[in-house]
Amino acid sequence: GIHPYDPNDTIFYAEPPGKNEHAGIDYNLPIGKDIVAAAPGKVWRIDESCGDILILHGYIGGRPIATRYAHLSQILVSEGDKIARGEIIGYSGSKCTPYPHLHFAVNSAPENTDFWALLDPYAPIVPVPAGFWLRL
Repeated sequence: GIHPYDPNDTIFYAEPPGKNEHAGIDYNLPIGKDIVAAAPGKVWRIDESCGDILILHGYIGGRPIATRYAHLSQILVSEGDKIARGEIIGYSGSKCTPYPHLHFAVNSAPENTDFWALLDPYAPIVPVPAGFWLRL
């Protein structure tokens, strides 16, 4: 079933009901799978401790739009690098999480928790709380 940190789920949302605490989608992957950029952009931020990459794709209404890839075992890019869509940016891993998976999100203003999740790249496959995905 759909449940946070269930290693048997392939794709799942893992948010506590009614809270915006997991603004993204988790993909169950073994360690070492290629992780590619979803769109062209520039590497905005890297957090080696949790295998986290943030790629800036541009601005809408003055707010930055970025994709986030977390828990990577290895990061192959550096802050400031220009990235092409489909470019391998690292390998899946399990840093800062109980089991290997990729956390993917489309973020805006990641320092502000009100705007963690701006766009839903897929139609929700499970019920999510009203207002969880903010839309333009």
